[in-house]
Amino acid sequence: MTTRQQQLTNFLRTWSRTWLTIDLEMHSLLGIKRLGGFLSHRKQCFIRNLLGKLKLSFIDLLEQKKDHIDAFLVRKLWPILDFDFDFVPSTGASGGLLLIWNSARLNNISVMKGDRWICLEFFFNSHYIQHILIYASNLASKISSLWAVLLPLTCFSDMVFITGEFNKILTSKERLNCVGFSASMLALQNFLNESKLIDLPLQGHTFTWRNSYSKSRIDRIFAFILAANTWSSLSLFALPNRYFDHAPLLLQSDLKIE
Repeated sequence: MTTRQQQLTNFLRTWSRTWLTIDLEMHSLLGIKRLGGFLSHRKQCFIRNLLGKLKLSFIDLLEQKKDHIDAFLVRKLWPILDFDFDFVPSTGASGGLLLIWNSARLNNISVMKGDRWICLEFFFNSHYIQHILIYASNLASKISSLWAVLLPLTCFSDMVFITGEFNKILTSKERLNCVGFSASMLALQNFLNESKLIDLPLQGHTFTWRNSYSKSRIDRIFAFILAANTWSSLSLFALPNRYFDHAPLLLQSDLKIE
């Protein structure tokens, strides 16, 4: 193993189980009253308990449906004292993104954000990491504009991850009863090819979202190929969920440093 490979392996092992993506929409099949966002006490407890169990370095939260977020609310979700956060406000009663991270672990933080995305750049264990959280529109014109904005951000000298709700599928197998290809599917495939990222395979579930009549894999993580090659046991899991119609996603590895 070369020195650079050892550094990358060490970084990725230390960073394992570092983030979780949760879409905060209510699971419609459970018959729970739709409260929206994470105002529900049960949702807040679910997120806090999950964070305490997994000991993450940061968490992505989508569809928080709030135009302002303060430290008081974040403390209800984050189980330790060392934290910082940033967010993209919701538009009316929909959307909104929230990133919370362990301020004792991540250094040299900088944040960029737009209408439907937020980018957390940080330094960790000799590497700069660019983590982009998105909540894509399902309108073709807006989603094409989003890919055009994000593509330059992927031209990064170190590691890049894009995670979130893409609202589009890559193949017909990722949606129940879907046949053929649409223009939006081809646009997402083109973005993946041009960015030179890879789509991490999903374990645990075939689909990440469902309602009473449909199922799709519209939540995913694109990763820098060097990370996937170096982190040989890299895995993306869709976790069981009780309160959301989108499955929480967990990225982790059991790779041992030689």
